[in-house]
Amino acid sequence: MNITAINVFIEVDGKQCIAFINPEMAEVFVGMLPAMQTGQPKHAVLRPLPASVAAPLEQTRAALYDHLMRPSGP
Repeated sequence: MNITAINVFIEVDGKQCIAFINPEMAEVFVGMLPAMQTGQPKHAVLRPLPASVAAPLEQTRAALYDHLMRPSGP
């Protein structure tokens, strides 16, 4: 499996937040998922998204990354 990105959306006090996962920790993160999933499966349960959902999600992720990770100007 080649994990190319992990972005976690978390709602805190009613506000939507995102956490970018360090690429070097991606496999560790995915390895912990089964312990947090219903029934604690042997391996992480990952459900592929249909293209109609994945495309706008990828655009949103790119826009968020650009906005949150760009160097702040004067």
